[in-house]
Amino acid sequence: SAFDMAGIVRLTTGNWMVEAVYLDPDDVPDSNTKVGGTNIEYTLGDAGVVGGGYWNIFESDNDARDGLSVFDIRADLTPFENRAVSLAGEFVREKNGKLNDSWAAYGQVGYDFGLGEDVTLKPAVSYRYANFSGDNLDSDTDNSFDPLFYGFNDWNEWYIGEITGEYIAGNSNFNAQTVKVVVKPTNSITAYFFYHYFRLNKFTDDLIPRPPLPPVGSGAIEDKSFGHEVNLIMDWAVTDHFNVSATANILVPAAGGRDFFGSSDNWLL
Repeated sequence: SAFDMAGIVRLTTGNWMVEAVYLDPDDVPDSNTKVGGTNIEYTLGDAGVVGGGYWNIFESDNDARDGLSVFDIRADLTPFENRAVSLAGEFVREKNGKLNDSWAAYGQVGYDFGLGEDVTLKPAVSYRYANFSGDNLDSDTDNSFDPLFYGFNDWNEWYIGEITGEYIAGNSNFNAQTVKVVVKPTNSITAYFFYHYFRLNKFTDDLIPRPPLPPVGSGAIEDKSFGHEVNLIMDWAVTDHFNVSATANILVPAAGGRDFFGSSDNWLL
């Protein structure tokens, strides 16, 4: 359901994998966007994967996206013999002539305490810093990062913050620091704790909400410190075919968040 049309040609040889990809997103409203690109990955055995890609939006009714080129390099590594330490990161550059020149990046370090079979709760911790460029109002070129097409592979990977990322702002003109703790009380239950600290990159009178939601505030923001968010999440695999998730979340606005909301009230979800 993510794409009206998708085609992938993949070649794997030794540690190398190369893909040629065509995508026609199923976006709302339909922008007739068409994307072509290539993805390359190299597997380092048990030590992880490094890769990169080039993508071009060669047709779109969205003028800012029509002709947009996207470059990325990334790595996901467990470089030490015990595989407990994980390192990950990615850098993305977007360029569309004089219309857009933006970038985004993240870096993450984690430690898995639960690799042993007899480890209680199997805890794992990580820290991630993600940064998405914002527009420089003194330039005719739009420098705000376009997050393009969202996906989901784990909590708070794409939508950063169950409140901020889901309801307030897209991945643009923000930087987010995230601390994540994961435990498994049983084989069928996984519990997550997240702490996020959000800051704006550039001053703005508005935030970019995730479509189709409208902006929730319109106050002039005079401080880049936006807010602190905590997410408590539980996943329960009831059966092989039935899962239940529950979340409890709070967003505590900082000075910039209070400007935006026009209130110092906490947001509970």
